[in-house]
Amino acid sequence: MNQVTFKTDLTLDHIAEAKGELEKAFEKSRVDHSSMEIDLSHVTECDASGLQLLLSLLKSADALSIKVILKGLSSSMIGILERYQLSQRFILVKE
Repeated sequence: MNQVTFKTDLTLDHIAEAKGELEKAFEKSRVDHSSMEIDLSHVTECDASGLQLLLSLLKSADALSIKVILKGLSSSMIGILERYQLSQRFILVKE
């Protein structure tokens, strides 16, 4: 399992850094056919660019049957995923 821990919010100001981290982890998962675990415990805000990044990852992962696990979700992040009916598309680990 390849892991990514975001230390900043998933907002436009930080999206380039987050994308770079996700791309590295995704490439490792693609090569060794393992799942990805994304730790969002430090994420307090997620805007449209953050959602787009997660959806883009999910689309690429689905095409290769790579599971995407989101953990350390704040109540606001869970609310965002539920509001846009995305909570069933990811594997959510509530801690």
